[in-house]
Parts: sequence; structure tokens; C-alpha cells
Amino acid sequence: MQKTHDITYINGYFPQNNIKYTEGTRHFVFTNQSDFETYFSVAKTMQNEVTAIDFEHYNIAAITAKPNNKKQQISISETIIDNSHAEIKYAVKEQGTQTYTSTAVVLMTIPKSVKTVEFVSETHSENMSSNRFNN
Repeated sequence: MQKTHDITYINGYFPQNNIKYTEGTRHFVFTNQSDFETYFSVAKTMQNEVTAIDFEHYNIAAITAKPNNKKQQISISETIIDNSHAEIKYAVKEQGTQTYTSTAVVLMTIPKSVKTVEFVSETHSENMSSNRFNN
């Protein structure tokens, strides 16, 4: 049975500089805290709240945009869960230049029952990337 999944966004984390890009975006699925912390760190400020991540009940899907000097935003248009498969459709918008380099990131929960995640870009030529993993 297919259903649109109400994803929960994870806030308060930034991608580390060790992420390598071969395309305009990079996709990840994390099943544990240790692997997550290899690529992401807490970004606590006085104005934000850092979302606690519950790896016991959820995996984390992540999309990051290649760093550049344009203001970037990643938006999720649809997330569909079909038994053990998820499809995440997204778009990256770039607007205006900045005097510094930054990267956009979206982190979201997915159910532990999902075993494969397909990321579908609606803006880049890298139409699809699939991640398989075991819990």
C-alpha cells in the first residue's frame, strides 16, 4: 500500500566538510548515531533548537547540496512509503550570490521498516539515486 508519508524534519545539524560530491547533491540514509556523526555535527545557536534523533525508532534520510556561493534551498515535494521502499522527491533552488560558500541540507526521519530509499531530483540531471541498507 502506497501512502504519502508525513516526514519529520530534523533541525540543528550541519554537514561536515568531509562530504565528497560527484553531482550537485549527495544523499544519505543513516541507521545509527555513529555513522550520522561521521558527516553531520550539531549546529546549536541561541535562536535554534537541535532536534533529538531517535535511531531506535527511525532512520534518517539526508540530502545535501554541493557547497557554492549561491543561496540554496532544498524542498521536499513528496515522500511516498510503500512497505519497505521510500521515494523522496526534491528540488534545489539557487537564488542570488553570496560573499561566502554554504550548503543546503535537509534531514528527515523515515520508518525503520524502510529498507531502500530512492531520491528523485526534480531539478538536476542526476534524476535518481537509490540507497539500500540493513537495520
